[in-house]
Amino acid sequence: SVPLVRLDTSNRRAPATVVAIHTSHGPFALPVNQVVGTAQVTLRPLSRLLAGIRGASACGLLSNGEVAIALDCERLVSHAAL
Repeated sequence: SVPLVRLDTSNRRAPATVVAIHTSHGPFALPVNQVVGTAQVTLRPLSRLLAGIRGASACGLLSNGEVAIALDCERLVSHAAL
């Protein structure tokens, strides 16, 4: 069994889609809204507006103009409600 890392404690239903991550604490499942695919993205440090996002480490601009947030999985797992 792989523990589920819950970022939002208000929704206790089982998520429809999860991504498997491996950290120094072991394997975990991270619920996501959707999996878009893979892309090569140049990451930049977070601006002051985005710096308060818990577990975020950087951001990048996708080819469609959307901003992607890179997650620090180690930090997410250490602060998550498992």
